[in-house]
Amino acid sequence: MTRRTWFCTLAVILLLAGLQPGRAADDEDPDLFGKRASEWLVILEKDTTVKQRRRAAIALGTMKTKSKAIVVGLGTALSKDKEVEVRRECALALRNSTSQEAEDVVVLVADAVKSDEDGTVRMVAAGCLGRIGKKATPHIPTLINTLKEDKHDGARAAAAESLGLFGADAREAVPVLENALLKDSDRFARAYSAVALGRIGDPATSAIPALGAVLIKSDTPTEVREAVADVLGQFGARAAPATEALASALKDNQSEVRRRAAVALSKIGAGAKLALPKLREALGDKDKSVRGSVIRAIGSLKGEAREAVPDLIKAMNDESLEVRVAAIEELGQIGPDAKEAVAELMIAAKDGRAVIRNAAQEALKKIQGTS
Repeated sequence: MTRRTWFCTLAVILLLAGLQPGRAADDEDPDLFGKRASEWLVILEKDTTVKQRRRAAIALGTMKTKSKAIVVGLGTALSKDKEVEVRRECALALRNSTSQEAEDVVVLVADAVKSDEDGTVRMVAAGCLGRIGKKATPHIPTLINTLKEDKHDGARAAAAESLGLFGADAREAVPVLENALLKDSDRFARAYSAVALGRIGDPATSAIPALGAVLIKSDTPTEVREAVADVLGQFGARAAPATEALASALKDNQSEVRRRAAVALSKIGAGAKLALPKLREALGDKDKSVRGSVIRAIGSLKGEAREAVPDLIKAMNDESLEVRVAAIEELGQIGPDAKEAVAELMIAAKDGRAVIRNAAQEALKKIQGTS
């Protein structure tokens, strides 16, 4: 190696070594839109123009990983800035933080939910509480009170959504969520209340009758009916008391509600046997996704569905391949009680399409007891 080459190599090594601290510092104080995070924090705290403080909150909110200083700065501005649009951007930035990051300002966020004069700030802050998780559990009463009393539709809806994110820890919210489901004037608050009841789980089973009543009420918004049907399905066999309501929903004027009702009945299983007559009627639904879901619900009844075997045999000739396969598979689920379908299944077992052929062969094994 020549002397010149040696000096060049040494210079590169020293240059790289000198850059290392700078990179570490950049990680701690990254460049955001031409300024360091620390500079944006100063602007957020001290700049006299609303536009600049708002820009600072937006810039800091774009960071994927936020230091404690950034989170505390955003939380402080959320609680103290006099301008709504700045506080709103701070709340949005915190809502987009990780739960661990936002833990440091959970009290400030809860205070914003309780007392900010602007409904949109309260809405975003309420959404943030649910995303913080366990550390925000002590503030569940704040969300309950928001759902009960806040005049802003979005704030109530966000409170309901966040209560659901706490799961069973929010069991004390069940009566208020049930009341909101039944009576709130905002469809999103009602839908999120239904979803929250499903996420709370076992402690919310007392709300199943209310969910059923909302499902079949003629003036219930479509979004709410869809959410309710889904939630009843989440309760599984525990939702058997809502069987009649779900069966009635098979005639809903919205196909998605009908489909979700059928799915919910399939999750209830044998406990939904009283729905069989209406399930058989629903096999004539004009929507193939509904017909397919209805067939799955009939199959979930197993031996209790023996009287529907002729209907499923007929469905093996449905115009939809999905529906035909579902009919074949659910005949297999019914088992030996579906023996009158053996002849048709043996024909299907020779079908040129593998999906039909394989499904029929499996169904025959279950019916004939050879699987």
